[in-house]
Amino acid sequence: MNALLLKAKSLIPVAILALVLYWLAVEKHYGMLIPIIAILLFLIGIVVWDRFDIRKKRRQNLYPEKGHTTMEDVKRLALSGHDELAMRAYLELTGDTPHLAKKEINRIKKDN
Repeated sequence: MNALLLKAKSLIPVAILALVLYWLAVEKHYGMLIPIIAILLFLIGIVVWDRFDIRKKRRQNLYPEKGHTTMEDVKRLALSGHDELAMRAYLELTGDTPHLAKKEINRIKKDN
């Protein structure tokens, strides 16, 4: 459930831009369509790239399989220097805020 919430939150800017794009088309503000389309494609590209990157890390056995994340995985990633992946795994596991995830990763590194 937490992972689904994180995905929904990451798609909010894309949905907002899609609504703005629709509104611009309805109101016939064609001059603004090209920059909005460019931004929308850029954000979609970031989401797609991130998914491919995680799949690559899973194939390399660096990141845990979807739905099988444990605190041991978070600890292993943090201690091996993969802070971003550790934060992502922690967020997937707990659904906490990124700020709390960063604090927890720093605590894990400090304790070991």
